[in-house]
Amino acid sequence: MIVLGDWNDDVDVSNSKGYETPFKNFLSDPDVRFVTKYLSFSNNKSSKHGSVIDHVLITDDLFSDFVATGVFNALDMKLDYHKTTSDHYPVFVVFE
Repeated sequence: MIVLGDWNDDVDVSNSKGYETPFKNFLSDPDVRFVTKYLSFSNNKSSKHGSVIDHVLITDDLFSDFVATGVFNALDMKLDYHKTTSDHYPVFVVFE
């Protein structure tokens, strides 16, 4: 299963100051994985407003198909996406 989209919060820390991520239970579950979490932990952003709030969560059936080096967002591509399309940047994940 893949769950993707605007999660309205980040997986490293909450966007609400002083709170831990609301996705703590997902992060500790061995059967699911936020494959976009490296974007959060490397201080990227997925919107012009701050942190990464657009995430991709997968279940263990897809772990072996996921390409870890295939996660990036439009900022990595140096596009002016937010000026022409949306205040959220596309997040890309590659599977084999």
